[in-house]
Amino acid sequence: MHEKGRVGTAIAYRTTINSINLYKKGLHLQDITPALLGDYEKHLTDAGKSYTTVSIYTRQLRAIINQAINANILSAEKYPFKKYEIPSGRNIKKALSEKDLQKLLNHIPEKADEQKALDFWILSYLCSGINFADIIELKPSNINCDYLHFIRAKTKNTKKKDLRPIRVGLNPRAKTIIEKWKNTDPANPYLFPVLETGLAPKTVKHRCQRFIK
Repeated sequence: MHEKGRVGTAIAYRTTINSINLYKKGLHLQDITPALLGDYEKHLTDAGKSYTTVSIYTRQLRAIINQAINANILSAEKYPFKKYEIPSGRNIKKALSEKDLQKLLNHIPEKADEQKALDFWILSYLCSGINFADIIELKPSNINCDYLHFIRAKTKNTKKKDLRPIRVGLNPRAKTIIEKWKNTDPANPYLFPVLETGLAPKTVKHRCQRFIK
């Protein structure tokens, strides 16, 4: 995943491996049975992990098992997910009330870094919730008059066919925020001064994490 530039996915797999090692260190692929998966699930929930977390870890483990079977490292007869059902954790969507939303939209921060954070949050909100990983990847060419066109970074890595750009209308406040924080270095091709050309995928991931923080 690192070699393919999918740093976030690589980190997620590493987190899964760390979790499994905390449960039982030194497991082999052949040790993964329906009974062990059920016990691992109980281990996670007893530790306060949500079923969403259980689902993420076990789906990634399943992907590894599938790769092992395809590579003839593990027999298909040993496939443990025939008798173990991965829990389907549901993410509860929480929306701000209109009153609280107005507090954010009308707030005037005293510090410059707080103003920057608020501006980019508002930009994301006004642009249909655009992900911050996508914001830092934007280029001036992504803007066409009153519209923003972009392909999600996550989609680029998972879908190869029918990559349709997302089209978002830019209202006056969104345009003002873009104008305020846009890149002023003509040698930098990005819309905002967070990234520059030639960065390794891992560095891009770290820049994104710092930007979000």
